[in-house]
Amino acid sequence: SNATGAQFRSRGIQGISTTPAGAWSYGFSAGYDRRRLLVPALSNIAELNGVVDENYYLFASVGRQIGRDADLSLSGFYNYYDNGSPGASDVQSLGVSAAYSQRLWRGLTGSAAASLTSFDQDGFNSQLIGSALFGLRYSFR
Repeated sequence: SNATGAQFRSRGIQGISTTPAGAWSYGFSAGYDRRRLLVPALSNIAELNGVVDENYYLFASVGRQIGRDADLSLSGFYNYYDNGSPGASDVQSLGVSAAYSQRLWRGLTGSAAASLTSFDQDGFNSQLIGSALFGLRYSFR
């Protein structure tokens, strides 16, 4: 460490659970992170010493094998970031996605996926972002 460098002290916990049930699979996770900024007294941002930010998050997924050659999965997340910096606002984000995969021929697999993600922060325009993916993959054996 030097006289002007800053660093974070982080602590947190995360739990993850996954369960297969026949052709179905389920997943869930939740977590919490806490960071405290440590800034030396000689730094030009010394007034931020001790600022704490926290992050809370959830994730869930479900998937199903469809026949011998295809599968479908759905997932979603929620995140809340509690910004401890003076004058900074908190951020929330939420997202969902779906993916379908089909083995087409020997090592050739086709995939399609779509997702929606939203962000919300006080003082900024909320955003909703959509994306889609279509692809082919060939696996050499």
